[in-house]
Amino acid sequence: RRVHGSCVKMSIYFQKLKELRQLIKFHGGIRGSFWTLYQTDALKFGKHVGTDPFGNRYYENKQFFIGRSRWVEYTDAVGTDYDASMVPPEWRLWLQYTREETPLVKPAPERVWTGDFIDNKSGTSQEYVPYSTTKPRIQEWKPPSS
Repeated sequence: RRVHGSCVKMSIYFQKLKELRQLIKFHGGIRGSFWTLYQTDALKFGKHVGTDPFGNRYYENKQFFIGRSRWVEYTDAVGTDYDASMVPPEWRLWLQYTREETPLVKPAPERVWTGDFIDNKSGTSQEYVPYSTTKPRIQEWKPPSS
């Protein structure tokens, strides 16, 4: 019995080594694995299901739990300065399990009233800042000049 238990334990270790090898191969070697880990804080491998017009890559691995089995790797052009608002709405529906089919398999219906997707520009030099044409009710305090 004891020998059988150690064989099972060893097979688990070999399985984990095999998964580690798959991860490293999936991310393009050790350097690519470290770069992915630096960018996303996670190493996953799965089936590439599509790429959006902005260059974001979408993956799925049904061995993971629901909520963890679909993910996006943002385009390399943004580096580590990525934001969840960079995912177009049709892909967000797929990532959040609202739709089973990807937008490549079953595109969203075209609506006349929808515009092109633009990611959120808050915190950048391109952010929208409204201005007011009315006089403010409260005036700021200005220290007397000496």
